[in-house]
Amino acid sequence: MVGGGIFRHPGSEALRKKTDPSAPIPAKFEGNANTNTKTSNEVASSSNKIVTPAAPRDIPQPPLKPPASLFDFNKSWTTLPTPEGRWELLQHIPPTSLPNLFLTSLEPSMLVSILKDFISVLSSSPSESPKILEYMTNFPKVKRFSTIIMFLNREEAEVVQKVWSILRPNQKVGEDESKGWV
Repeated sequence: MVGGGIFRHPGSEALRKKTDPSAPIPAKFEGNANTNTKTSNEVASSSNKIVTPAAPRDIPQPPLKPPASLFDFNKSWTTLPTPEGRWELLQHIPPTSLPNLFLTSLEPSMLVSILKDFISVLSSSPSESPKILEYMTNFPKVKRFSTIIMFLNREEAEVVQKVWSILRPNQKVGEDESKGWV
């Protein structure tokens, strides 16, 4: 029989000896055993102190890098907290590159998320509408886009309508640039 390693047959060569819970703490641990204990007066006085949170710091964010893949895009998109930050990320991708980025993997939830951010950006910066229009005209070039549009629920379809009503207030969806969206 071969012995050794961490698994040994129980007996005199056990890796760990059983200890008596009532045995005194070994000397090497005694110094640390009582360092965290406080008297009742110390606890009472420490609980009366008012602790204020540190002031938030304006930590500069690193510049966004253009995503190399859809995985990178999704990862960056979900970690950015604001529509403006996500819009900045999207602007690193030329509108004509959307079909190459999404291939056949554009999900309805991602599309709707992008559209909601378009609405937010358009309401705060109407001057961005030509850029957003470029993205809107290139999304229908993504494979499976017509299938995605076909299966949007009513609320998601209303988001599409809202973006187009902001971009083209006097135009019905399905005319000119919005043809692929119906």
